[in-house]
Amino acid sequence: MRFRPFLTVAVLLAFLGANASPSPTPGASAPTLFVDGVRVPIEPPPILVGGRVYVPLQRTLDALGIPFRLRNGVLHARFGAHRVTLKLGESQAMLDGSAVSFGAPPVVRDFTTYVPLRFVGAVLGAQAHYDAKARTIAIVGSSVGETGSGFVLSASGRGVREGSVSALDVLSSPKTITLLFGGSAHTITLHDSVRVELHDVATNVVRPGTLGDVLPGDFVRVDLGKKGRGTEIHDDFGVRAGRVAAVAGGEFVLEDGHVIVPDRTTQWLLDGAPASFAQVRPGDDATIRYNVESNEILQVVLSDRHDPLAPSGGIASIATDPTTPLRAGQLLRVTMRGTPGGLASFDIGGLVHDVGMREERPGYYGGSLRIGDAVSIARSPVIVTLMVGAQRSVARGATLVSASSVPPGIGRVGPGPGSIVSSTTPAIYATFLPDAVGVDPRSATLIVDGRDVTSETIRSARFIHFIPEIAYSGLVHVTVRVADFAGNVATRSWSFTVRP
Repeated sequence: MRFRPFLTVAVLLAFLGANASPSPTPGASAPTLFVDGVRVPIEPPPILVGGRVYVPLQRTLDALGIPFRLRNGVLHARFGAHRVTLKLGESQAMLDGSAVSFGAPPVVRDFTTYVPLRFVGAVLGAQAHYDAKARTIAIVGSSVGETGSGFVLSASGRGVREGSVSALDVLSSPKTITLLFGGSAHTITLHDSVRVELHDVATNVVRPGTLGDVLPGDFVRVDLGKKGRGTEIHDDFGVRAGRVAAVAGGEFVLEDGHVIVPDRTTQWLLDGAPASFAQVRPGDDATIRYNVESNEILQVVLSDRHDPLAPSGGIASIATDPTTPLRAGQLLRVTMRGTPGGLASFDIGGLVHDVGMREERPGYYGGSLRIGDAVSIARSPVIVTLMVGAQRSVARGATLVSASSVPPGIGRVGPGPGSIVSSTTPAIYATFLPDAVGVDPRSATLIVDGRDVTSETIRSARFIHFIPEIAYSGLVHVTVRVADFAGNVATRSWSFTVRP
């Protein structure tokens, strides 16, 4: 696997899951998990129950790069052309509509759902082996999703073609997209009014997009119309942003612990210009886009923080307004002072290109960009280009731009929606998933049965957590609100039942 999620331990992890579970084998140390030969530190770790090996369900799917969602006690996962549905508590899953048994039902321990290791092989199709002597679990995930043709029928009976984008031709008429699946290539003619939906799997944020947002290497599903033309493109990809903590051995580590392992096909941009791995330095801001099926690193956009302002040639200074994160509808204004009588434009990292700037008075240039409904910019630099005759000057502004048109996601919540718990003072929590703009922990509020309990919670940019001091019984209603630093607000409500 080329993208290795290095899952960090947080206080919140102690509270994730349900109520009770069988006890693990006493005195047994946790097995070590290897995926495709790489040690994957996951928390909580695998356990042994009654001589059977169990792995944490959601963490294992994360490690294999399999998109999933858990709703009302039912897990839905997708890999390749296959669909999996698992009702928690049952010892069989539905794979493409057919029942597949994996020996024993999931168990719950310390609020975490575990499945037998056999689930990984029988249902997901990966090779999975437990070495009792070495106390290691080895999973070969490279074959996951590689079966089938990449063509399935939707619920409406229409065709759906899946695969990684090999090529996208937007200049031909009609436009075409070529997908690779299982070693085979399929070229699809696109409808003139094809719709594009972008899904950042890492943050679980869905937003509208354009064909220009679809990158080679993305894993997409193309809905086919009556004549086989693509009418909708659902683009699943992952984006992770952070600051580079260390660089060594052909890979680099972000400050949150994620290890990024690029390869020769990875596209590199540094301050908007083509770059290479050799230019990565600790302290750089990095935005990584990866394929959610293969975990292949598709693109790394770097911003060099070591020299925040580097005027060259005819550019003397660059300023942006505002300097705070932006949301949809807001205006970013960029001004530049330089040699008069030129033509100027600005880019934002490798994401926004050639925004025109007008010379408003001699030597002073200005341009504006209105944040649209499909924008996601994470700490990217403003790059200004000035052409005066044959002289070309390029410089980078001191302010990094962040903008998002969507609110942060509210991920796992607990107790789960519709669940029944025995504790009269259950831990109530929600996890937050930012888009390009970070979550403002001060904005998080928690309402339980109509009472604002925010002052009694623990809040961070990743979660809000509350342990009540009063006893609850019956149906309990919960509402969580949170905003990012751009002012995008997300709200989620659910309920659970306390039955002592």
